[in-house]
Amino acid sequence: MAIICKSRDKNIKSFCFVHIYKTGGNAIIKTLQKQLQGKDVNFNLRFTSPHCSLRDIKDKMINQQINPDNFLFFGFVRNPYDWVYSTYYYIKKSPGHEYYNTPQVQNFNEFVKWLFTHAYKLPKIKFQDQYSSQSAHLISKSGAIELDYVGKMEDFDNDYKYICNQIGLTYHKPLAVNVLSKRDQKSFKGEMSEKSKIMINNNLHDDFINFDYQKL
Repeated sequence: MAIICKSRDKNIKSFCFVHIYKTGGNAIIKTLQKQLQGKDVNFNLRFTSPHCSLRDIKDKMINQQINPDNFLFFGFVRNPYDWVYSTYYYIKKSPGHEYYNTPQVQNFNEFVKWLFTHAYKLPKIKFQDQYSSQSAHLISKSGAIELDYVGKMEDFDNDYKYICNQIGLTYHKPLAVNVLSKRDQKSFKGEMSEKSKIMINNNLHDDFINFDYQKL
């Protein structure tokens, strides 16, 4: 999903936030809304459909005669193992989710197998192959990741502080949205099998390379 902000304030730079699911995006959106209150900007929360790519975003901007060169583009990523596990745990804990009752969602290793061999083949926009990695969300038509800045969940506050500085906003600590309680904060480390590790390594290879994460 793309959040674009077209600024008429000379002290605030126009920007586009490329939101990859399960990377802290909702916290960033809520915080930006608060920071931009009263500012002379057009903040568009629904510029694109959910889970689109940078390529889709720039195409739509050009079609609407919006020059992408006038915008700061940024996004956030996270460790690929954590990204898959967070997706799994979110679905497992969300009765309203369309895949909540899928049998494979009850076990992490079954979920990994289902995710990469079946789910990404489903005719749902958020599970199409082109969105099956974090890299795929951020690739432009040239095949390169052409964002001005890619933040990491592992250094969330500092990276968001840097982005605020680039935009021209006073830093506010990101608001907590969809945050699990400490009791529910679990890790892939205690549940991931060797087969699941290999499957994640193979399917998300580009994420490990592009964002400098180490494979186990």
